[in-house]
Amino acid sequence: MDNCCVVISSTIAPRQARDKSVVKSVYSTEERILQTQETVQSLERLGYGNIYLFDNSGREHQAALESAFPGIRVRLFDHHQFDNKGISETFLLLAGIRDVPDDCQIIKISGRYQIAKRLEFDTGDYDLAARVYRHPRGFFRSTETMATRCYGFKNKAIYQSYLTALLEEMYAYSSRIVGFGSLRRFLTNQFFPRKNVYSFLDPSLSVEAASVRVIRNLGLRLFRLEAIGLSGLAGTFDNLVITD
Repeated sequence: MDNCCVVISSTIAPRQARDKSVVKSVYSTEERILQTQETVQSLERLGYGNIYLFDNSGREHQAALESAFPGIRVRLFDHHQFDNKGISETFLLLAGIRDVPDDCQIIKISGRYQIAKRLEFDTGDYDLAARVYRHPRGFFRSTETMATRCYGFKNKAIYQSYLTALLEEMYAYSSRIVGFGSLRRFLTNQFFPRKNVYSFLDPSLSVEAASVRVIRNLGLRLFRLEAIGLSGLAGTFDNLVITD
């Protein structure tokens, strides 16, 4: 366990979205603190000791969060909060990971979720361990997405390369033509740039889909997990229960 670091990513006090129709959370700050404390407790029950909390709530919440999480390493950030939560989280992780030792295996878990079993994989044979879902699209086509609420990486250097490539993929995807919608956007941008309402600052590609592309592009050796033992509430209005 000494050679393993756990990173919890969270935004316990989210700010209002640019798009007013986007709801960041249905829980109060107090409820999110309690849920994230349960995340920490689930990790401690499994014997994890080197736990970091990377949180993007802003410096004004530093005293409250350090008081709420006295037994772990709390790192507070005040980054721009994108409507695409995957972009916000990736910037957060890339900034926070600098404080993690170079030689430790890294387990990442999203705050407010609990984990019931240790995430194990052979770092001699694999670069990361994650659960990947296949989504059928017709008879002969399918797409894959990676479950990003919890996964593991062999070390800091590989994790940093993944995070950097993840941002590049999410931003580059918006300039590609992958269907009629993206073709129309490309033509609009070329001939009627003022009518182009697509947000290139806040692209819509999900981090789950981008992760699979990055794993392939970087040639990372993936250990496919059958189940993670993760559970929690999605924070949406339907109070969706997540199990992975």
